[in-house]
Amino acid sequence: MGLGTGYRGGVSLSVLIGLGTFLDGYDLLNISVVLPFLARLMHLGPEMQGLLGTFTYIGGVFGALVFGVFSDLRGRRVALLSDIIFFLISSLISAFVASPGQLLVLRFLVGFGIGADIVSGPALLSEESPASRRGFLLGLSLIMMPLGGLISALLAYLLFCRGFTTKCPLEDHPWRWCRARGHSNTTQE
Repeated sequence: MGLGTGYRGGVSLSVLIGLGTFLDGYDLLNISVVLPFLARLMHLGPEMQGLLGTFTYIGGVFGALVFGVFSDLRGRRVALLSDIIFFLISSLISAFVASPGQLLVLRFLVGFGIGADIVSGPALLSEESPASRRGFLLGLSLIMMPLGGLISALLAYLLFCRGFTTKCPLEDHPWRWCRARGHSNTTQE
């Protein structure tokens, strides 16, 4: 039995695709949660903040269009696996950006991966699921996007309740941060 055939395989595929959809929802909302921190840390103006939020969605439109065609040409599994790799790499690289421009490009690429996932995952699940459970399994996987957004918001709420603020701790005491990491030649301010 393949991953998508039969009841158990359909559920397994639905859960796997649902996890990707969960990450899509988490990431789409997460940028709005971290934007106040990024604005202070990277000295972002309102225009750049707006672009950072918007470019993810613009990338999503292009990703959905490109991967919709790609999945028709190469198959749903190949499209989904390619999308997962693309999304993971662009998400990991975005953790190491050094400038707002780099972050803007990577938000577009992450959005591209999200758009690709939105078309690839449900299409594959629809094709591989047993007809008698198809609606349930699609619903199960697609409900994960708003759940991912909800978890993102709840985590942000819990962090803010615990005293996290948009103020970067390095602004007041950079020498303490450096000393904590083993740099002894730092001067106190």
